[in-house]
Amino acid sequence: MGENIEALCHNTEIEERKRRDEGASAFRPSTGPLKSAGPLEPGKEYDFKIIKISPETRRIGLSYRAAVKQIERREIDQYKQTTRTSSTATIGDAMRSKLASTK
Repeated sequence: MGENIEALCHNTEIEERKRRDEGASAFRPSTGPLKSAGPLEPGKEYDFKIIKISPETRRIGLSYRAAVKQIERREIDQYKQTTRTSSTATIGDAMRSKLASTK
């Protein structure tokens, strides 16, 4: 990050918030390097989104959940672009496109 700069990610910015109708929290399914089935593992690299910068305390607030949501929004936008160019796009087309983009 830099000298004397601290980056923090609160645990609420890692896990999906509990839903009222569900008793336990769960990770939202995601794609790419952000996919995780539990707590983040030490030693592995993850993408985070900067959600707060505090120059006076030299701290940066990070969010794993926000990074996952940003990737999901990008994927939705890509799908929308694909369906605009082809009025006969099917779910199979979307799945093939998704598989091709992960290779």
